[in-house]
Amino acid sequence: MTAKTVLVTGGTKGIGKAITVEFLRLGARVIATYASDHNAAEQFKLTLSSDLNNRLWIKQCSASDYQETVSLCQQIETQWGQLDGVVNNAGINSDSLFLDMELDAWTKVLTANLGGAMMTSLATIDLLSRNSKP
Repeated sequence: MTAKTVLVTGGTKGIGKAITVEFLRLGARVIATYASDHNAAEQFKLTLSSDLNNRLWIKQCSASDYQETVSLCQQIETQWGQLDGVVNNAGINSDSLFLDMELDAWTKVLTANLGGAMMTSLATIDLLSRNSKP
């Protein structure tokens, strides 16, 4: 994974954090995004060695916001010139049973979880495709 650049949405907590650490351990440069928990993102950076931190770029970016993600892709291209992989990990949950879930909560979950994967995929596909080999 050396010299590879990977975007991990929701990459500063939970499963996304573990994915980010593994990519870093394998030698990749990683952009780990988070939507709102700045403290968790800062704490995550503090747990890493300087070698891993040198290849980690943490950015606040909502995966379900297409324009934010397009802007992030432009920054990635400027910073590293490439994007080799994306892990659509960002998501939220609602702490209620499906039958008890309010429509507003259901819409937020769908927007974040399904919409986020779709928006991130659409925003990154051009940059990703530039690295494909025939």
